[in-house]
Order: sequence, then structure tokens, then C-alpha cells
Amino acid sequence: MSQHIKHGCDHIFFIGFLGAGKSTLARNVGTMFKRRFIDTDRLVVRRCGKSVTEIFKTEGEDRFRELETSALRSLQSERSLLVSCGGGIVETPVNIELMHEMGTCVYLEGDFEDSLRQIRRSDTRPDFRSPEHAARLFEHRRPLYRQAADITLDIRNKSFEDVSYLSCRDAFGAWTAMIRRQLINFQNRSVDVRVGLGAFEELPRMFASAVGKPKRAMVVWNEGASERFGEVVEHALVDAGFAVSQLSLEVSPAGAMLADADTVFGALSANGITCDDLIVAVGDTVTCSVVCWCANQWCGRTECALLPTTFDAMLTVATTMKPLVASSANALPAIAFRPEPGLVVCDLDLVREADPEGLKLGYVVLVGTMLSSSKSRWNQFTETVPEILAGEEVALVNAVQWSQTARKDVLMATNPSARHALDFGKTGERTLRACLGDAASQIPAYQLLSEGMRFEARVAHDACDFDIDYVFEVDDCLEDFGIEELAFDLEPTAFIEEFRKQQFARSNRSMLPLPAALGAIRLTSVEDEVLERHAHAYLASRKELL
Repeated sequence: MSQHIKHGCDHIFFIGFLGAGKSTLARNVGTMFKRRFIDTDRLVVRRCGKSVTEIFKTEGEDRFRELETSALRSLQSERSLLVSCGGGIVETPVNIELMHEMGTCVYLEGDFEDSLRQIRRSDTRPDFRSPEHAARLFEHRRPLYRQAADITLDIRNKSFEDVSYLSCRDAFGAWTAMIRRQLINFQNRSVDVRVGLGAFEELPRMFASAVGKPKRAMVVWNEGASERFGEVVEHALVDAGFAVSQLSLEVSPAGAMLADADTVFGALSANGITCDDLIVAVGDTVTCSVVCWCANQWCGRTECALLPTTFDAMLTVATTMKPLVASSANALPAIAFRPEPGLVVCDLDLVREADPEGLKLGYVVLVGTMLSSSKSRWNQFTETVPEILAGEEVALVNAVQWSQTARKDVLMATNPSARHALDFGKTGERTLRACLGDAASQIPAYQLLSEGMRFEARVAHDACDFDIDYVFEVDDCLEDFGIEELAFDLEPTAFIEEFRKQQFARSNRSMLPLPAALGAIRLTSVEDEVLERHAHAYLASRKELL
């Protein structure tokens, strides 16, 4: 990226070869941010009264370049334009100088073959005489584009949404936060999800539209969240017109209990929260879950906004909740429910700032979720693992949105068997937790869940013909995220007995949610012989790691 001194205007100029999508990008980004967009070729046409083709034919390319320069100069008195430039604008050095004086040059860099596919009418493009001539022109102009560019965006293998996101982030810079919005639809209700870097900076605007007329709001924090985010969230609510009350709630990572819900209900009553007010949860999955459940029950339903602060919570709380535990004496998380928050805000700055170890539960959840999606999405996801680990913005945004969409699709599946897909690996996880006893408390949750997935993927190979290559792909993906195999020594008979116990605690059928293929996790009957054989092999392999 070259560096140029900017003064005067603050335009953004999109440059690139024919068919790169400059006009479409300028138009759509302009619509998103309510900034005017123009096309230099159309500006020349309006000023001259002739088409570009006519100008080339009757007056020549040199005359067109003069008119192009004149059109650029006319923008010096304007502000904040999004400008789609003709493919040959870099042929004139003064044009490059003018663009640098007036704003920022964004080069959309792609392959010639992609541009060729986008050129539907070569007769309207006088630069395009033949594919051979266009190829030579492409090679001639590419170094000119690169030299002129303040910002270069590689558009190869990227969706238009990704290119729009990147251009807004890099070109606008600190001028605005680029927050992706996604509506997760559940029959007659939608969850408004916002994802992006610096998303919490936009909270006042988001809170203001969360309810009809802001009056009262109560914020429920988990341990540590109030100290870190208290001032930001409270000021955002006040700016949005709310009178704010607060509750600090400490719940077990294993799951909130009905007693915790009762504490929330007590605070809602004491602070006069009604169905016309707003309840805000800030914290991990457990905190968001119990607060969302309480909001759904309070006064027939009170609007709820969730601000997840952990990566796993960002992936899940828009669609699925952590079940409540009935009591301390009965640790079975049997009280499951569907979330209905009105708003979920995921600030990816928290992911970038987090300890890598604290992200691993999210990584495991992501692997399981993507396995339930589709073969194409799984392949797309595995290719982006390095970018996710590097904290690249587009990759993180995509990961969160892909997870939310995939989980919603599971919950809304017409096949009842498919609705259990998100439970893949959890029976194995609970079995290990029970069998390891006190030692399990020293093992991270992500490690136990990943082992449950590894074991059940192997059972699926025999139970429903899950391709062994995919079994190894799951292993490889977990290892790419830094999730290593767990070493332990358990007696097979006790493991199998506990596994069946965990199954029958939730169902009277001997069935497991297992992948038959990528994107197809279904309840599957598992014969005793298959379970026993794989349990012996799996436990032997883990003992060897000691």
C-alpha cells in the first residue's frame, strides 16, 4: 500500500479493470452509508452528451481522457462521494494525482478470467476490442492500479458481501464501524444480530430502537463483566433514554439453577421492570441464557438484549441456550428452552483480545456446528481456519454468522431427528465428566466436548457409514485449532455403563445424534456390539497417551 498526503475532499475512488464490480460496489456501499455515489464514465457522458463509445469513435481516446480529467476536477468542490472510476483512469498520471488529493483510492484486484465473465456487452466498452487485446490491456494496467492504490482489496473467491465489508472497514477507517446485521427468523419472531469489530460503540443507537419508548432498563452482569463493561453499557442505555438499574449475578459455568432465575425475578420486581421495558444480559453463555429465560417469562414477555462476552456465547446465544439445572441436588440440565432475545450484539474486539485458551470452547462448538451444516459450508469453513486463528475480521464475522444460521436451520428442520444435531458429542462429554469424577474439574470444558465428538464420530463410522476420511477431517480440524487428544485411563465396562446411563437419562431410546455425512447429523440407533467395540478401542488409544 502506498502512502499519500490527503487534503480537501474525503472521497473514496474505486479503481480496477473492466468487470471488477466497481459501480455495483459504490452503489451498494453508498446505499448502506447514505453517501452519494457517482460513475466517472456516466459523468463524462452527461457533460458531453455522447456515449463513451461515441466519444472514442468520433473524437478518439485522447479526447475521452481529457474529458475524464475534467470530470474528476469537478469533484473538488464536493464532499464524501463514492466514485466508481473507468478502467482506464490510471492511464493519465494527473488523474491519479487528483484522486490522491481528493481522497482514497481502493483497487479491486481480481483475475482476468473473472473480469471477462462479468463483461456481458463488449460493444459498450471501447477498450475491449477482443479477449486477446483485453488480456494485454489487463497486464499493462495492473501495475498502474497497484501503484495508484492506497488500499488493495483482493476480490478473488470472495462474495460481494465480503468485499463490501472489507472496503467499508479499510476505506472508511475510523469514520464508522462496519457492523454486519443478520436477522435470525423463528416462525413469527426474529432475532436482530449485530456482529463486528467495535460493535459496542454502536450500543446507544441499537438500544434506542430495541423498544418502542425507552423508559427503564435492567442490566444483569456475570462476575467480572460489570467491572469491564459497566460504564460503556450504562452510558449507552442512558444515552438511549433509559433509567438504568443493575444486578450482579454469579452462576456456575455448569449451568444456572432455578434459584438463580428467582434472584433475577426478584430484581426485576424490585426495580419495577414491566413488559414495556428492556432487560440486558452481559456475560457468558450461562448468564445470557438464564436472563433470556427470565425475560421471556416476565410480564408475559419483556424485550431482552444479549451482549455475549465469550466466543462460544457469540456463536450460540442467538439460537440456543444453556439449559437450566433443576437443583443443586439434581445436576441434570433438563430445563431446555428456545431463546427469544430481540437483540444480540457480538463485539469481535473481545475475541481478538481474549486469551487463546479462552477461545477453544468456541472453536469446538464451531466445529460441531459446521459439521451439521453442509458439505460446501464445511469445506469453506475448514479453509478459513488459519484466518480465524489469526483474528482476521471477515473470517471471524463469517464464522459467527455461519454458526448462527446453521444452528437456526437445525432447530427449524422439518425432520424431527435432525433437530438433535447440535447434541453431537455431548453424550460422550457427559460420560467422561462422570467417569473422571473429581479429575474432570481440572479439565477444560472444551477438552471434554472435543473428546465426546471424536468418540462419537468413530461410532458413526460403523453405525451410519460416516466416511472414515471425514472422521479424520474432524480430528485434523480440532488439532488445527490447538485442541489435542486427552490422555486418561478408564475401565471400558464402567465407561459403557455410564454412556448408556447418560443416554437414557434424556430419552428412553438407545439413539445418538451421529453424522451420516457432512451436513447430515441424525438420531441413529447404535447396537451394543458397535458401542462396546469402539469404546474399547477409544479408551485403549487414550491410555497409550499417558
